[in-house]
Order: sequence, then C-alpha cells, then structure tokens
Amino acid sequence: MDELVGVGSTSTLLAWVIDDALYPSGISVDDLLVIETALDPVPGDVVLVVYEGELYLRRLAPRGQAPALLSDIPGIPPLLISDGQSIEIKGVVTWNLHRHPGAVVPAGMRDVDVPVRLDELIKAKACSTYLARASGRSMIDAGIRPGDILVVDRTCDPQPGHVVVAIVDGDFTVKRLGGDNGFAHLDPSNPDFTSIALNPEDEPELWGTVTWNLQRIAER
Repeated sequence: MDELVGVGSTSTLLAWVIDDALYPSGISVDDLLVIETALDPVPGDVVLVVYEGELYLRRLAPRGQAPALLSDIPGIPPLLISDGQSIEIKGVVTWNLHRHPGAVVPAGMRDVDVPVRLDELIKAKACSTYLARASGRSMIDAGIRPGDILVVDRTCDPQPGHVVVAIVDGDFTVKRLGGDNGFAHLDPSNPDFTSIALNPEDEPELWGTVTWNLQRIAER
C-alpha cells in the first residue's frame, strides 16, 4: 500500500481528518490523508495549510477566482489570501483513505502521527485482501467514487451496514448489506439507484467486505 500511494519518502506526511469542511468531495472525519510536501500547489489543489496560526484543510480557489482557501460546505466562509497575511502551505493532498464499517484500526495507531506501514494500519494480508476498481455512482454518498480503489477483506464476516462486494445474477456489484425480518438486501448510497433483494434461489455470493477506499486527490 505504501508503494501504491507513494508513502515512504521524507517529503510525505500522513494526517487524520478532523472536520467535514471537504465532506462533499468525499473527505470525512477520521479519513487518512497522504500529503506531499515537495509538490508545488496549484489552483484547485486540496492543501494542508497554516492560516493566521491555525491549521486548516482547504481547497485552493480555482484559476480565475480571487485567491482564497475554500471549503466545500456553503455555510463555511472562504479564507481570503492577501498581502500581509500569515499563510504557510504544508503540503498537497495526493490521496484520501476513507474507512468503512468493518475496518479495524490497530489499538494506538489512531494516536500516532505516522503509521509504520499502511499495510499494517489497514490490516492488509496477501492471502485475504484484494483491490478492486470502483465504477458507477451507486455508492457516491458513502464516499465511493468512480475510479476509487477498494480494499476488500475476505476474512471480515459481512454484517448489516457493511459495504460488500457481491455477485448477483453473474454480475459484480458494490452495495451496503441490509437485512430486516430475515430478508437480506443490497442497498445503494445514492437515491437514484434501487436496492437489490438477495433471494437464496438466485445464489448470491458475497466476495468480501470493503474496509477502505482509496481516492486519488491530486493527479500529479
């Protein structure tokens, strides 16, 4: 995982997200960010910044707009950038690791600044963990976007509320497992999609539980 997301150099930082200012972009509280300090920030980048002595995670205003640090939440005002203000950009966010129900962070790992290895943090094992590329928008409200890399654990016993990879009628799908009154179903996290009933006669197969999804933030 370190090689996949570019962790390991002295210019890389890892940081836990502590607010929902960029939630509409899929960056939520308790997500883990990979931050590259050697990249030159450009308009539109998500950056970790010290602004007037306070630490913020914000997006640089796009080209053509007044220089500012923006939140994705309409009610949070922009932080304007002008001459004479104290501002220091610590680095550019390159990846976001979003945790799902079923993921287990080792005891004490949440309290350290830099985990030893990402494989250790996400409990990835060669014999039981695989990666899958997400497609479609049925799980958009769960922070899973087209092109995201899903970390799927086949040893995690799927429970209602877990995001799972399933085969239904011969097709792969990623949905949230639901169940009531003895009937199981697969639920989307997008109101534009409908639930899928799991009928035993259709022989549905659950391939594993999605524990994390990796979202590329900066393409450079």
